[in-house]
Amino acid sequence: MAIPRIDSVRALVLQLCGDDQEHRYHEMEGRIVNKLGLTADDLAEKLSNGRTKSLQNRVYWSFRRLEREGNLTRVRPGVYRIAAAGKSLLQTGPETTTLEMLEERPESIEEAQTPEERIEESHKAINEALADQLLDQLKAGTPAAFEQVVVDLLVAMGYGGANPMPGAVVGRSGDGGIDGIIKQDKLGLDSIYVQAKRWDASVGRPAVQSFSGALTGLGAAKGVMITHQDSRTTQRHTPNTSLTNSSSSTAMRWQGS
Repeated sequence: MAIPRIDSVRALVLQLCGDDQEHRYHEMEGRIVNKLGLTADDLAEKLSNGRTKSLQNRVYWSFRRLEREGNLTRVRPGVYRIAAAGKSLLQTGPETTTLEMLEERPESIEEAQTPEERIEESHKAINEALADQLLDQLKAGTPAAFEQVVVDLLVAMGYGGANPMPGAVVGRSGDGGIDGIIKQDKLGLDSIYVQAKRWDASVGRPAVQSFSGALTGLGAAKGVMITHQDSRTTQRHTPNTSLTNSSSSTAMRWQGS
């Protein structure tokens, strides 16, 4: 089973503190693991930052909130004991209704998340809103501006390596669909060819095949096709060419993550 949310963990911590003994964070984690039958995979679950373990984070903030509510008393740093208010709360109903008793109003997103989880959700929402705003500006700009932004974005994502001048916009009439070139090395022996188009419709097979043909004609081994449409990332491989098709909004989110 997945690690319960903070509201459920909070209710469980209060129940387990009902023995009127002193409890520590790590000791409580072990009791919750045994009570819920959590597996090693469950315990490996982490927040989206990839560093903080979910159970550890939720147990900690459960203790802190229960103390703030007056249901637990902090005996000393990291050690808690149930308070009179907590005992009274547990005595008013069966164990299964403790969560409902803790919540005096309808559950909100904030109540169901720890502070770290709320920060991560806010950071994600800000990044997505910023990407949408940038995408709207790109749609309103010129094709040449879109091509330049795409090349600059790919360079910022790490393509081009240590080359001091890795990217260039080359889009022009008769360019065979090539709008930019990113040199992976100083001599330009290993290059990525870019096509950046503001299609109003989703990218179809003919457009991908046309770009693939242009790459083949140049003897190119790598190609990236980017459009402002929010389409799925696709890949196509031939014996000598690797082509990736993605959207500019996806690329901006890669760079912002």
